[in-house]
Amino acid sequence: MISILMSTEKKTPLDKRKKGMTLVELMAAMAILLILFTSISQFLVNITKIEDKSNTMLENTTYIKAALTMFERKSNSSTEYYITDKNVFLKYKDPNGITIYFDTIEEMQNKIKSGVSVVDNNKKYNIKIKSTLVQDNIYKIEATLKNNKKFNNEISKKIYIVRK
Repeated sequence: MISILMSTEKKTPLDKRKKGMTLVELMAAMAILLILFTSISQFLVNITKIEDKSNTMLENTTYIKAALTMFERKSNSSTEYYITDKNVFLKYKDPNGITIYFDTIEEMQNKIKSGVSVVDNNKKYNIKIKSTLVQDNIYKIEATLKNNKKFNNEISKKIYIVRK
């Protein structure tokens, strides 16, 4: 009986369905993934560039604020200045200003206090500071900071102070 059933059964494969993907389907899927990964990588590269510019701008702003603070009065004091020597302060009245080269905030502050400018292009930063008498005892202090290691990274700020 078994032999009769076997002989009457159709001789066709049990499953005619595909069991995988064709080469064309694989290539199409790879092309779609390639486009997706390329756009994601470009997005990540742009985010990294924006973050670097933002960090540089923040760092430059910190340095220039620290430099300008040197010309203000000391905190909790109405008569004492950070730059106590009047002759050092007057050096900044030069029409070209004074350019200071430095790597750290402490180095910059010490050089601002002394008013000494030595050209050193190996330093990471330079800051040009210029003081202008606006009215009686009112000075405009302008500072332009440049990062020598990165291009197009200049920042300028100015403050007005009363100095007797």
